[in-house]
Amino acid sequence: YTPSTRILDAPFVVDQGPGLPKWRPGNYTNKFYGPSTMRLGIEKSRNLMTVRLAQTIGMEKVCNYVESFGIVDHLPRALSMALGAGETTLLRLTTAYAMLVNGGKRIEPTLIDRIQDRKGRTVFRHDERPCPHCRTGAWTGGERVPDVPDIREQVADPASAYQMVSMLEGVVKRGTGARIGHEVKKTLAGKTGTTNKNRDA
Repeated sequence: YTPSTRILDAPFVVDQGPGLPKWRPGNYTNKFYGPSTMRLGIEKSRNLMTVRLAQTIGMEKVCNYVESFGIVDHLPRALSMALGAGETTLLRLTTAYAMLVNGGKRIEPTLIDRIQDRKGRTVFRHDERPCPHCRTGAWTGGERVPDVPDIREQVADPASAYQMVSMLEGVVKRGTGARIGHEVKKTLAGKTGTTNKNRDA
C-alpha cells in the first residue's frame, strides 16, 4: 500500500453475532465519498476507509504494529480498535509518533537527558550509545569529530515511516488539522480525532 492506493469509502456493516446489533462505523460527516486515495483518507479522517483497510490487511498485522510501536502492550483483535477504540497514554502515543519522525527507529522517552555535578562531570546520561571521542576536554579544531552510532531498533521500514509522516503533514496542510496549520505557520504533522459524541475530543 502507498499514499496513492485507492480505498473504498462506502457503507461498512459487520454482523456481531446472535442477539447483537450490526456494527456500522461511519465517517464524522455521515457521508460516503467512494474510492479515494489513502492520503486523502488520512487527511480527512475517513473512518470507513480505515476500517476497510484494517479488514483487508488483517487486524493481526494492525495490532502487531501498534504493539511494536509501544502504543499498548496488547490490543484486542477487533476492527473497532483500528478506529482508536483502545486506550493508551499520551506519552505512549507521542512516543509512537516520534518513532515515525525518526525514520521508524525506536525512541525511549525521557524527562531527564543528563545530570552533571558542580564540576561539569556527567553523572547520568540517558543516551547510552558509545562515544569515545565525545569526552574531549577542549575543542581546538584538530580533534576527530565524534561518530555516534545509531544502535536503535528499527521498528518500521524507513520508507514507510517517511510516507506516513508525509501523509500526516497533509492532515495539517489540507485536512482536518488545517486550522492549526494555518495558525502555527511551521512544518507540522499530526492526526485529529474525536471521541464518542464529542464529549472530550
